[in-house]
Amino acid sequence: MSDSPALNDPFHGVFKPDSFFLQPFRGWGVTCARSGAVQRKFEVIGAGRLEVRARAAVVEQAITYADGGTDRLEWEIVSDDDGHYVGVEKAKGLRAEGRLSDAGFRWTFKMPLPKGGGKATVSVGYTLIAPDVALARADVRRFGLLIGYTLTFYQHV
Repeated sequence: MSDSPALNDPFHGVFKPDSFFLQPFRGWGVTCARSGAVQRKFEVIGAGRLEVRARAAVVEQAITYADGGTDRLEWEIVSDDDGHYVGVEKAKGLRAEGRLSDAGFRWTFKMPLPKGGGKATVSVGYTLIAPDVALARADVRRFGLLIGYTLTFYQHV
């Protein structure tokens, strides 16, 4: 028996961002230092829509942090028939590339660090826990060293 669910496993399945995020969802998460110390807690509310002309899913997310901070993201996600994905968040200048695998979905992008700290590489892995529940871990690295991570639990509403 394999440790990871197969792509055709009807219970687990594989997380596909261009289908999971089309339905309204909520998420809860934490950002952590590399030591595991929680730095911020947050809630995400979002939904997606299909853009037929662009053959893309557009996913809008509103993030509210426990400390009162907010953020908004709008990802345009395009996939091909081979499980390759490209996501673009225009307002923040982010471009992610990803791929489906037996273990789930993972994509990677470069993100500017605050206060002119250069750029970090963010690698986000998603696992479908149930058809309407997903878990994501985003590792943030600079020069290959882990500087922090985010854990987020998403659920359809």
